[in-house]
Amino acid sequence: MPEASEIGRLRARVSRLEADVERLSAVLDNVTDIIALLKPVPFVEYVNSSIERVLGYKPADLFGKDLLSLMHPADRPVMEGALRVRGEKQGDVRPLECRAIHKDGSERTIESVFSVLAGNERGLTVIARDVTNRNAIEAQIVQAERMNAISRLAGGVAHDFNNILTVVSGYAELLSSRLEGQAILQGFAGQISKAADRAATLTGQLLSFSRRHVIHPDVLNLNDLVTSLHAALTAASGPRVELRLVLDEGLGNMKADRAQMEQILVSLVSNARASMPGGGCAEIETSMVPRGESAGHPSEESLGRFVRVAVHDNGVGIDEFARTHAFEPFTTGKHNAGGAGLALAAVFGAVKQNGGDIRVLSAPERGTTFEIVFPEHLDFKSERSGALNPLAVGGHETILLVEDDPGVRHLSLEILSDCGYKMLEAEDADEALRIHESHKGKIDLLVTDVVMPRMNGRELAQLVSTRSPQTKVLYVSAYTDDVMLRFGVLVSEVHFLQKPFTAPQLAGRVRQILDGES
Repeated sequence: MPEASEIGRLRARVSRLEADVERLSAVLDNVTDIIALLKPVPFVEYVNSSIERVLGYKPADLFGKDLLSLMHPADRPVMEGALRVRGEKQGDVRPLECRAIHKDGSERTIESVFSVLAGNERGLTVIARDVTNRNAIEAQIVQAERMNAISRLAGGVAHDFNNILTVVSGYAELLSSRLEGQAILQGFAGQISKAADRAATLTGQLLSFSRRHVIHPDVLNLNDLVTSLHAALTAASGPRVELRLVLDEGLGNMKADRAQMEQILVSLVSNARASMPGGGCAEIETSMVPRGESAGHPSEESLGRFVRVAVHDNGVGIDEFARTHAFEPFTTGKHNAGGAGLALAAVFGAVKQNGGDIRVLSAPERGTTFEIVFPEHLDFKSERSGALNPLAVGGHETILLVEDDPGVRHLSLEILSDCGYKMLEAEDADEALRIHESHKGKIDLLVTDVVMPRMNGRELAQLVSTRSPQTKVLYVSAYTDDVMLRFGVLVSEVHFLQKPFTAPQLAGRVRQILDGES
């Protein structure tokens, strides 16, 4: 028999081993990653308590269970093959990412690393990590970068197209005015103007999507706006769709560009119609939402409430993939009935540019809801200035026109010369300064493009103002307000005309400035 001292030593050794096992178990149970032993592969001999946090199962529930039973059915063959290969190799292997099924039936994305169990025993150790949230964040970042790249492309295309449209629509108007008595030819010119207007609408959608449209915010009440648009919204919904209005009588005001808000509502109702090819019901609902219950996180300038508008339909609905990509331009499959194009992309851009947020709620065969929120605006005074007079008469003043696009310059020269103004023209700022220095008389107005080579319009205007403070300035650009801000032009604080413009718009703005109107 062993001596008492030997028994004591054995007991002490067992006690130390038990303490080591207890400490190791405590460490393993406090590790956030799942740690498991598969022996024999693929059956679970041990798993730490992190399995419950990630997949909802207690460790005791899984002892002796096949690991493959936890995998998504579509990923089981990949996992089975990986376990078979990795069970034959020594050492760590590259991570394997696959989907596992939570106890509640939801999916989780798991990243796993396997190691062959040391010694002669056939088994694998598994270290697994839940990367569901990480992947979602990475996807959001990729999506944001993608949308930003498309946005920059859209803004650049719209700028170049606006210059072209200015020339097309402007000369069509001039042609029509000089063809009096020739009805057929005037009709041709009119068709050109209409086509240019439709193209201008498209560039406006591109700019709205890219959030680079020059906006004119005003204090609005969405109830009043929806009511005033009822005829247009009814036409957009079509004869087979019933349009319902559910308007909150206590709705507060918001501040946004009226034209863009009209476009948003009409586009969403048109989208609802496309989702109900056999007919149905579209509903526009307005309400006030307390902070913290909104669809997103708009401007923090709100004192605590948001103005909400939602457009519901009971149409075919969309799946998760289509819902995730709903606001991308020219994405197909948004609805079974259609929906591809710029409309929803333009809605997204317009909402964001006006300080709001939008989300889409939908599922196949369960209809779709677009919900938009804007910060409440508590200043009830409208800030809209008077509209331009399209019938503005000309004058005799002297105007220095600076435009680097030859087509736009010649058109503007033609329009303003027809109005009776004395015109001086330059293709860039350097030439404009030479003309300004050599001209003997007074120059009443400088009409200048904003973005030009070597010297931009703002710098030119400052030099002209230093030499002749009485000269007024009108900025014209096909670029957008955020671009112009980088060139020192804040649209809300200067006289500005966005391309493409019509002859009455240019003539009216010029007359308005020369007459001293704000």
